[in-house]
Amino acid sequence: MKIIYKVFCLLLLAGCGREEANLTNLADPESVTVSTDAVNYMHDWGLGYTLFNQADNQPVGGGILGFLEGPGGKGCCLKLPKKWKPGMQVRVEWQKSDKKMTEETMRIKVLEIPEYDKPGDLYVAFYTGDEVEIVASWVEPGHPEWRGRERELPYEACLSKMPKKVCEKELPKYPPGSAEHAALRMRRACKPERLQAEADPVDAEAICQLWVVECKKRKFVEEKMCELDFEEE
Repeated sequence: MKIIYKVFCLLLLAGCGREEANLTNLADPESVTVSTDAVNYMHDWGLGYTLFNQADNQPVGGGILGFLEGPGGKGCCLKLPKKWKPGMQVRVEWQKSDKKMTEETMRIKVLEIPEYDKPGDLYVAFYTGDEVEIVASWVEPGHPEWRGRERELPYEACLSKMPKKVCEKELPKYPPGSAEHAALRMRRACKPERLQAEADPVDAEAICQLWVVECKKRKFVEEKMCELDFEEE
């Protein structure tokens, strides 16, 4: 259900409030519990990563990112003080991969959580040259208040530096973040076999049918692409 709902929100971009990640810790009113996430700004490398809290060596997030992909894979969880303190560290371990192979090399970096005015989700941003950045933010890339090194989403950031042909060389048919890509993900999530795997198939199917109506009404993509049985050429 969460996958279907998330893709539904990505396409409609209205009426879907961001799930609040900053939950007050009742046992510790001076801290909040935040989610973790990641974003890959590399156009020629995908990766698999794990994020650890350096203080207790416990994993607090991880996943697999394709070329120019993310954010969107929320992990759980890390407790941050409401007021930033120096010396808080996380460790990132990752392996890069392309369409042919996954490197055997495990890259490891220990990074300090940067200063923040307001605690938010903890993002790991991966860049060309094995550079990694940690960003504590209540907004995602592309938002005016995002404080990462790259201000835009990965695909847009790539286009600002390189030709479109280079940025799209390793990408799937539709660029990440595009309405067409979101519609494709929604159609896949709404396939009968996927719906039956949901905890509440009836509610999931209702969301899929609502998406069809809204997709056609708002004309984000060609009308035929709003049909759940649309087949890619």
